[in-house]
Amino acid sequence: MFTRKYTIRGLLILATLTLFSCQKEGLVEYHGGDCISFQKHSSFLSFLGYTSEVVLKDTLAVDLAVAGDKADYDRYVSAIAVEDEAGTKDSDRKTTAKSDEYRILGGVVKAGEIYGKFEIEFLNSERLATEDLKVRIALQPSEDFELGLAENTEIDLSWTRKLLQPKTWYTMAKYFCSTYSTRVYQTIITVTGLDEIPDDMSREELRVWGRKFGDYVRKYEEDNGKPMLHDDGVGAGTIIIPLL
Repeated sequence: MFTRKYTIRGLLILATLTLFSCQKEGLVEYHGGDCISFQKHSSFLSFLGYTSEVVLKDTLAVDLAVAGDKADYDRYVSAIAVEDEAGTKDSDRKTTAKSDEYRILGGVVKAGEIYGKFEIEFLNSERLATEDLKVRIALQPSEDFELGLAENTEIDLSWTRKLLQPKTWYTMAKYFCSTYSTRVYQTIITVTGLDEIPDDMSREELRVWGRKFGDYVRKYEEDNGKPMLHDDGVGAGTIIIPLL
């Protein structure tokens, strides 16, 4: 009885070790392909103050990011326009521009880099006198890249003859000025060089930019002998008051 019990136990241990050995030998390390994504979900370009006779077209460059490895050669990226389904309401459309009002130039991730740029050329169409134009584009897989997360492989682009309030205004309003106007936004862009606030920007950095914005507005008043005023929006004609 004693011998039989331990013989069975030994066989079970041997079977377990054999199974573990087979599984271990069968393991193969997976090497997925490099994935490409846009770094933002939207971006825009403004022909503010320029008619088509003055500026016919301009190019917008949006940021790309690679999830994967660097390469020792340039890697190119392509995209296509995404057309709305038939019957989509005008208010819900993501692509309102005609195919001859923009040109997808493509993108590149330079050798040794994991970040790149994707360029789109926009026509200063006469339609911009009365409406903004927009197009949604979607990245395409290639020999160099697979696609990243679905929500990061499409981007909504718009162009206008005015400045559009950015989606990150709620953050700007805490550090620059609580009231939005085109002039406030233009001044923020002039001071910071940013049209939106990056998600990873710290509060300390925002405070620094907020103070620089305030210094710029105060210097304007000192140099011109009058305060800087909001040019449109709910505060049109009132004094721009910096928060810092």
